[in-house]
Amino acid sequence: MKADTRFQIDGLHGSLTVDIDLADPAMVFVGPNGMGKSTIISCLYFFLTAQWSRLASIQFDSVTLIVDGEAAVLTHDQCSRGSRAPFRAGMTLERIEQRLPPSLYSEFTSSDELTPSVVDRMARTAGLPRTELSRAHNFFRMKADRDPAFQSIERVEKLIATLVPGQILFLPTYRRIEQDFRALFPKLLEHIQRFGDQDLAFDRKTARYHEIIQFGMEDIQSLWASTSTSVQGYAKAQLSSLMSGYLRDVIRGNAAKLDQSFFRNINDIDVDKVLSRVEENALNFEDQRVLRVTVEGLRRAADPDQKSLYLGYFFQRLTQVVRAIEEREAPVRDLVDTLNGYFKPSKIVRYDPVNYAISIENDRGQNIDLGSLSSGEKQIVSLFSILFLGNSEGHWIIIDEPELSLSVPWQERFLDDVFSNPKCRKLVAVTHSPFVYKNALKGYARDISDAISGPRQ
Repeated sequence: MKADTRFQIDGLHGSLTVDIDLADPAMVFVGPNGMGKSTIISCLYFFLTAQWSRLASIQFDSVTLIVDGEAAVLTHDQCSRGSRAPFRAGMTLERIEQRLPPSLYSEFTSSDELTPSVVDRMARTAGLPRTELSRAHNFFRMKADRDPAFQSIERVEKLIATLVPGQILFLPTYRRIEQDFRALFPKLLEHIQRFGDQDLAFDRKTARYHEIIQFGMEDIQSLWASTSTSVQGYAKAQLSSLMSGYLRDVIRGNAAKLDQSFFRNINDIDVDKVLSRVEENALNFEDQRVLRVTVEGLRRAADPDQKSLYLGYFFQRLTQVVRAIEEREAPVRDLVDTLNGYFKPSKIVRYDPVNYAISIENDRGQNIDLGSLSSGEKQIVSLFSILFLGNSEGHWIIIDEPELSLSVPWQERFLDDVFSNPKCRKLVAVTHSPFVYKNALKGYARDISDAISGPRQ
């Protein structure tokens, strides 16, 4: 059952009123350049992710979220005050209380204002960036004083939490980066990493949201590697359990209780697939040959000897293990299939089930580094890797101009693939390309001008 949901902006740029219906599972707002599409979708994203300082940088009078008749309103003034109290400040307060000695913590809680020198001392002691500690102090004072702005923000965040329980993925227009930013401004990024200034951070990612900007693609490479390690660890654990369990069953006499009907339902291709998952140091070529001969015999023999029963039982258990591993690999294979729908024939994405590794090759069979992909390819790889391999469920996916850097054939399938992904709970996009909704999204396309009223400059 879909919730009756609306997002409204009053006084946008001083004169416009925006009223967006968010009840449908997908919304594609269409309009020419200059309609304010990017501003509107940015307002929605900043609001739903409680990024009050970024929302306050936009001119408006108030924003309202309505969910099943319950409304939460936030004025620009309240938003500005709330920009000093980010969503994570509550967790930061817990760390401050744990890390500051009692005398320093008492000063933190009793002071209306903290001098720069005191902030420096507390930040060093707590092991936190200065800006994070300052914002946490402002948050504490607002909470202690029961500031009306804080109360309004509390109501808004509670309503948002009921509407968006999962992580929001946002693809902004400035995601189109052709060159690794680290190569252009290495000293600036070194400064950010050294001093931990979140205001200067380019990779905005929390449990609540992930702003997808493709620089060097290290995050995605790391996600691929961690997925590979996880699947490989699971496979080794399953195979180890097989060996110990088989030995136990032999000792207890269970291995001779073989259901021969199992072997009548598998063919040579199935046998090869199962044996290909076993490392050669576990079963060498001769061992595998013996298993193949045994399986072939069990398909026909009415009264197999005891050796065949034991070997057949081992192969049956091995088949079950391989199927369990393949089930764990399913998201990886789905990712590979989806990416190949875009990349072939000039490139191909491969999954190696022996080494549990994902790779991309060109048409000459040479491996390609993720950082060398084009902007459009990075966008495709990043978003679908997060959807298929990430741990979060129930994503809201917000995309500003999904057509950026994509050829027309890719535009025609991109939103359709995103929307059909089981982890996509809600899709919101703004575009001026008719190709991005030339698919199952056509029924969800809306003219953005219908949501805007008031004089336009």
